[in-house]
Amino acid sequence: KGLVKVGAAATALGVAHQLGVLKYLLAGVAAVPIAVVAAGTISGLLGKKHSARFAGWLVPVVCGMADSKLAPLRRELLKDLEGTVLDVGAGGGVYLRYSFDRKDFVDRHIAVEPNVNCHPKIEKTYATLLEKFSSDEEEAQGKAPALELTSCFLEDLVNTIVPQASVDWIILGNVLCEVLDPEKELKLLNQLLKPGGKIYFCEHVRAPDGSLWGKMQDFVAPWWKLASDGCNCNRRTLSIIQNSTPWKFEHWNVAGRFEIGVGMKPKK
Repeated sequence: KGLVKVGAAATALGVAHQLGVLKYLLAGVAAVPIAVVAAGTISGLLGKKHSARFAGWLVPVVCGMADSKLAPLRRELLKDLEGTVLDVGAGGGVYLRYSFDRKDFVDRHIAVEPNVNCHPKIEKTYATLLEKFSSDEEEAQGKAPALELTSCFLEDLVNTIVPQASVDWIILGNVLCEVLDPEKELKLLNQLLKPGGKIYFCEHVRAPDGSLWGKMQDFVAPWWKLASDGCNCNRRTLSIIQNSTPWKFEHWNVAGRFEIGVGMKPKK
């Protein structure tokens, strides 16, 4: 108990298949227009300031596209959100909608996004959801999830904004490819998560050894990292999660290059 049942999640994954998610994900990097990648590369060559600005525009767009395809699956896997939700690498704030879906149960949605160029989009997303909530709740009592937006890194978050063992849910949405030391970050996240707290992740990973796509990822990794402001497209993220945390989780590989999972920190 505590984990999403395989049957329910498998059903959601089936829905995602019907919506054409696999076809969408199979496109991978190729789905991004060459002109956009070229612009990102130029921004990267111009320096961190320019690449961060470019990422501040690109990340919300790409995350929004992905969410439009994955919404049924995410809604199933996040149907038990409650309490304090820590959204790490919040991007454009796409996961806020799932906290509002659980507005009677979620108190705080802490959006951690070091790239301040993404913050206006997160604030706009929250304002739109809040306006809809206010309209729906005009004649009823209720309280919307509170948004706490920070550009802090996890090292600064522990025991300041977020006390240890105080988070009910952690959301990791394509963020572990970006951090310099994912093992260290996962250990910090485990400190923040309550015993019995839950984790959701949606991460792109390196394709299996020997596959053509894996070799392509290795080949493009250096310039893709430059173009995307730090993304490591060939990182073996699932293995890192498995080896760095005590979390018990179920996961599903999509198209060989994406891992989606949900799990729980042991209570003892």
